[in-house]
This record gives sequence, structure tokens and C-alpha cells, in this order.
Amino acid sequence: MPKVKDIVTYFTALVPPEMKMDYDNVGLLVGINGTEVKKALVALDITDEVIDEAINSNAQIILSHHPMYSELKQINDDSLIGRKIVKMLRHGISGFCQHTNLDSVQGGVNDALAEKLGVKVEGYLDEKLSTADGREYGMGRFGQLSSPVDFEDYLCDVKFGLNASGLRYHYAGKPVFKVALCGGSGGDFVEKPSCSAVTRL
Repeated sequence: MPKVKDIVTYFTALVPPEMKMDYDNVGLLVGINGTEVKKALVALDITDEVIDEAINSNAQIILSHHPMYSELKQINDDSLIGRKIVKMLRHGISGFCQHTNLDSVQGGVNDALAEKLGVKVEGYLDEKLSTADGREYGMGRFGQLSSPVDFEDYLCDVKFGLNASGLRYHYAGKPVFKVALCGGSGGDFVEKPSCSAVTRL
């Protein structure tokens, strides 16, 4: 039976923490390394409801995209995050988070998003970086569709491809051929010059 530390080791090798952005906090943020894991729960955020679901389903670890906290100086039941941590540890539940490193890694969130949107990836919106062992990664993606699509039709493709309840958009009066995308907060890339100037894969 795998233990918490085995799961952490496995996912850390797939998605190294060094791929995260500087402000981010990833890894085993709450945990008991030696706990045997019979059941895991996957969630976007570790909310009170998710913790309760983990308890009720007898899960030993929650795998989350968003980190539980970024800076923490005290752990006690006087704060919301403190109560979550205390509750998890009381029930033997660990919390492992992979956030911007999962966005940046090849095959991660941005590449999955590109696949859903029919985009053949050509490069990153940000500079291309490398880990100590030479693995390339970067934030955001850009690329092309197989052929130009009317804007209204592409909106439908995006909405249904992502199972979105709605979209916010600006129509520039042109068909869609080249697409830039970024999972999470991509506002910093909106004012970038042409994506063709960004380092390619």
C-alpha cells in the first residue's frame, strides 16, 4: 500500500516544484508522510466541504490544484485555515497541492486546455525556462487552429469544449486562426506584443 510520502515523491517527479512561480506555495502543505493511502480525493480547492467529503469517504489524502495557504505563521483553531489544518490532521488526512507548476509543465493544465480548444501549440506566452535537469516549461501557450473559424462558431466550440456556463469576450471582427491561452490568471499577457515574438517550443 503506498504511503503519503510515496504519492508526494511520484507527483513531485512528474511536476517539479521548481516549475512554480515565485509567489506560489506547492507540495505537501498538510501531511503525515507515513500514512498508508487507500483512497485519495481530487479537488480544485481544499474547502470545508471537500474536507468533510474526504472524512466521509475515508480518504487519506486530498490532491488539490490551489494551495491551502501561501504564508502561514501560526496553526490554531482561531483562524479559518488553522481550523481546516487541525481538522485534517485529526482525521489523518494530508493535503498535497500543485498549482502554477502544474500550469507550466508540458502536458499540464495549459496543454490540456489547448487540446480542448483545438490549438496546435507553438510556444509559450512567457519565456521558455528549464529545470536543473533540462526539462523545458513555461506559462501560457499559443498556437494555431487547423483552419480559420468564424468567431461566433469558435465561441461555441470554446463554450462546449470547456463545459462553460458563459464566456466574456471582445469581438475584433476577424475569424479565429491563432489562439493564445493561459490557465489561471493570464492578465499580464494581454498587453504583450505579438505571440510570434515569444520563445517557441
